Amino acid sequence: MNKKETVKIELLSPNHVIELKDKGFIDMYEFLFMLQVYSNMVQSVNEHNRNPETLYELHWVVRDIKTDNIGGMIGLSEINHKDKRAALRTADVQRSKIITKACTFIENYCIDNLKLNSVYGHADRDATIAFWKKFGYTTKTASKDVKGAFLFEKIFGGKQYS
Repeated sequence: MNKKETVKIELLSPNHVIELKDKGFIDMYEFLFMLQVYSNMVQSVNEHNRNPETLYELHWVVRDIKTDNIGGMIGLSEINHKDKRAALRTADVQRSKIITKACTFIENYCIDNLKLNSVYGHADRDATIAFWKKFGYTTKTASKDVKGAFLFEKIFGGKQYS
């Protein structure tokens, strides 16, 4: 492990969801929702094993290496292999800004493993808008799906996959 690393990324599992609930970071509604997210991811991975062009979503938990506590979650959804893009979703459960440290990992995963050209996310609060701008995302267009939200996108430099 590199001495500069402060977080570790783990693929979401039911044990992570239980840990978050037991430590009081999520309520029962969020617990059930996260178990559904996990179930959807498993279905997506199983389908991907049958057809590599069908992976739709992946989710990870982000741990603080010093405390070994889960600080948040980060995930990709709406993975579109044809258009070479995906939606980035984040949740900083401890408000520790630990997710910002995981963004580089996810972007590299998108480029190296999924062969994507861009990722995007929605923002409707000043803090979220600042988050996207901090990582070089630019406002693409106002989102029609989410009223009052902006769509941010980051197009990766270098090789563009076709």
